[in-house]
This record gives sequence, C-alpha cells and structure tokens, in this order.
Amino acid sequence: MAERQLTPAERMTLFQQNTRQHMKMLPTRPVVPNSTASFELVKTRLTSRIMLLVTGTVRVAHASLTTIPLAPFSPATLLRSVRLSINNGFNPFQVSGRGLFVHNHLFIGGESMAEVATLGNVASVGGVDNQFRLLLELPISLNQRDAIGLINTSNPQTVVSVDVDFDDIARLFTTVAGYTITPTLTITPMVESFSIPSNPNAVPDLSVLKLVHEFNQTITSTGNFTFELQTGTTYRKIIAIFERADGVGFTEAETGNLELVFNQSDIPYTVHPTILRNLNTKAYSHPLPAGVYVFDFSNLGIPNYGGSRDYVDTERLSEFWLSGTLGQTGRLTVITETLARLG
Repeated sequence: MAERQLTPAERMTLFQQNTRQHMKMLPTRPVVPNSTASFELVKTRLTSRIMLLVTGTVRVAHASLTTIPLAPFSPATLLRSVRLSINNGFNPFQVSGRGLFVHNHLFIGGESMAEVATLGNVASVGGVDNQFRLLLELPISLNQRDAIGLINTSNPQTVVSVDVDFDDIARLFTTVAGYTITPTLTITPMVESFSIPSNPNAVPDLSVLKLVHEFNQTITSTGNFTFELQTGTTYRKIIAIFERADGVGFTEAETGNLELVFNQSDIPYTVHPTILRNLNTKAYSHPLPAGVYVFDFSNLGIPNYGGSRDYVDTERLSEFWLSGTLGQTGRLTVITETLARLG
C-alpha cells in the first residue's frame, strides 16, 4: 500500500516539533555613500529572515545654520536598493531602503520610526555628530509562524547573497547647499535560520518563494491613472506611495478612489483613500506616512497571518491594474509582495 502523503499543515506541525531557531551575526563592515556592501549567506540550515543594522554618525557643519532639513523617509533614503539574490535566477527582494522600511511597518503592531530609524539634524560651525541608526528586516518566510518561503541555504549548489547599494549622502536631506557633511557608518547583518529536521516528513514545502519587488511610475498629469501590475504570480500585498516631486506624500484630498481591476472590467476593490487609510491604521496599530496606502490580502483580522482566501492569483489574468484618479502630479511607487512557485 502506498504511503499516505502528508498535508502541508501536517508537515508544518512536524517541522515545528523537529527544528530549532538559530540567530547568527555576520561581521560588521564599514560603508560609505555611493558604494555597495555585499555578503553571502553561510551554506547551512533553512534561512527565514535577515536583519540589517546600519549605525554610525553623520557630522554636519554650517557657517551660520544650526539645523539641516531631513528628507521624507530619512534615513532609509540612504539605501538606494536592497537585493536578496539566489543563483537560481530569483531575486526574492529587489526594493529600495525606503520601500523596505514601509514594508516592515506592515507587521503586527508595527513600529514607531524612532525605534528603528534615527537621524539627528543638528549643525554648527565646528560640526555636530548626529547619531544614525537604521534597522531593516528582510522577512523571507511568510511570517514567524508559517514555514513557507524558507530558502534551503544548506544546499551546496545554492548561493544566496545580499547587496545593499548606498546612495549619495545628500539623499538624507532636502538641501545640502552650504553644509559640510561627513558620514561614518557601518552595516551589521544578522541571519535567522532553522535547523533541517532529521525526519524527512518534517521538512516543509520549499517550492514556494516570497518576492518583494518595487516599481516606479511618473505621474505627469492629473486625472485618471493606471498602473499595470505584473501577472503570473499570487499577490499578498500591494503598497502604493503617491508623492510629489519633492517627496511629500499626496493628501487624501489629492487622491480619489483607488481600484484594483482584473482583465479591464472586473473591479472587486474600489476604496476611498480616507477609508483605506483608516483600515490600514487599524490593521497595523499606527498611521502610515502620508500618501501610503496598502491593499493587504494577508490580513484576515491579524495582518500577515491570514489564510489564502483573499490572495490574488494572476496566473489566469491577462491584465491586473491599480487605477484611480489623482489631483496632483509627481510619482507613484508600488511595492508588491507575491508568491511564486519554483519549477
């Protein structure tokens, strides 16, 4: 008689009973603006998330002014991009530091900006050392409960690397004219992983990969807009950031109803921005920055821990759009969290 195949839920239960969490620090290294910090994950265990801690000081001097204006989303703006790459052709994370910062705020309870991101804005003639702290997380698995999306970094043929591109120091501020700015920064990664169970029935399904990617579109005119989302994967979250050219987020009065459109005519979601913003605040226990709106299909009462009921499977869709009306020009940033199945 053929052995009965275990369900994913049964495998998940066995995995929880037969594994152990590991947290390992990687070496701290200095970083400078307009450079790339890269590191490769150790070939061991099943990797579930990566923490990136950037700390140091930014010394600011000016002949007469005593403060320097910070840019919106600073200090996350210093990270031009964060890439998690696997040599099988997938990039589970391809997102800016700002985009990752916003994505991190969609966890249960969220976090205040001061807890994970700090940058002073004091200046003087002789210069002032402003403390810099930025903590970002790359959550590879779906959440801390469900072992879906784990990467088998114990496979000797699998190479997993992280590349953090740092931007110019001017990206931290709205103006740098007349200022002398000297950063001294380091980056420290931490990797969370789980031991591989000796029981083969306790190894979770490793065929699903979570992807967090960022896209940008210029808004050249007011009125109707359409952003064409990629098809072929399953969507868990869609984050939209509407902002003017100077980085200031659109007000709710400058944003009309937001819609998700399937195949040009099926519109299951039409939501007023004030209502969507209120739903986001209730879900994440804190207000998101101005101009940020989230369609979260993983929230069935508890953000990021819901089932697949509302996931949007676009494999059979020819068109999938985010659309609406806008009363302001600027740019739109879309961050998507999707699931893809490995071949």
